[in-house]
Amino acid sequence: MRGFILGLVIGLMAGVVLAVAQSDRRAASDALRPGSGGANEPVHWRLASAYPPALPHLGARAGAIAEAIGRISDGRIQIQVQGPGQLVAALDAFDAVASGTVDAAFSSAAYWGRKSPSFEIFAGVPFGPDMATFLAWFENAGGRAEYEKLYAAFNIHAIACGVQGPTGALFTEDVQASVDLLGRNVAAAGLAGRVLGALGATVKRIAPSDLAAGFADKSLAGALFAGPADDLALGLGSYGKVYYFPGWGRQSGLVDLLINAKRWDALDALAKAQLESVCGASLKAGIADIENLQFTALKTLIRGGVRVERWPAPLVSKLRGAWQRISLSLAKADPTFRRLIQSLNGFAEDRAIWRELSTPRPAPP
Repeated sequence: MRGFILGLVIGLMAGVVLAVAQSDRRAASDALRPGSGGANEPVHWRLASAYPPALPHLGARAGAIAEAIGRISDGRIQIQVQGPGQLVAALDAFDAVASGTVDAAFSSAAYWGRKSPSFEIFAGVPFGPDMATFLAWFENAGGRAEYEKLYAAFNIHAIACGVQGPTGALFTEDVQASVDLLGRNVAAAGLAGRVLGALGATVKRIAPSDLAAGFADKSLAGALFAGPADDLALGLGSYGKVYYFPGWGRQSGLVDLLINAKRWDALDALAKAQLESVCGASLKAGIADIENLQFTALKTLIRGGVRVERWPAPLVSKLRGAWQRISLSLAKADPTFRRLIQSLNGFAEDRAIWRELSTPRPAPP
């Protein structure tokens, strides 16, 4: 009997050792499998950018992100950036990332309003806060968590990896009153497009790379896109007659690095941290680009014959009223939109008090 028990114990111990060894071999094998996220495993992704690479702000940013992540990861993470239409059409990038057809994309949530109107908040709010306030809300008041949750529902992990600042509106003819918008084809995405549509414009959802063609064949009478630098690079100054400011349609907004959720989950902690770090640096660089590029580009547009005008005050009042009605309607219909817009507006109102107290007033004339 004693021999039988001893043999049984030895057999059980051998079985445990064998099972552990097999488990270790499986773990090692998994760590070496492509895409599994094992330590030091190379990562090769294809990224679909919504923006032509020649654009000095939005187009160049995608390439800069790819270069930076390759450098900071010592070559471990390689991202191949493809322009609009090379992998998928710019407006199809969301579905392509969600399905895993492409690994990643660089685009604006302004184009995803048909998925959920809440996406459009992150791309910029009409008559909304400036860049500092918007980013403070995003980072410190729950904006980021809501943003990640919203994308996660569609099998996408998103990282804020770029910014857009105030945008003007480029038109082929004067716009002095809301009647001048009636029936005009205007390219505009996101919440600003909803506002223009409410005042009678025919709003077109058009990829950035197709804007110049729309002006050239006269199927477009106006566009709200990025700002003078990228509008100039697209060649829109050859068609636009009047550039309207201020940028009521967006003062600030994010540009997103969209990553297929399975690709993201397969990364180890180091790779994830490196991507987050690169995107943080990209946000800072994007803010600097906006301040650096826009006025120089605007002067070039003016020299080329574009006239700069302020939106007429009565029309701005109508635009603001239309936005208030749209915001209330969307908030009533969509609990997520309601929660987000109330959070952002409340945060901005509080910070406006601080801004007034902390900012010197202009000297009297």
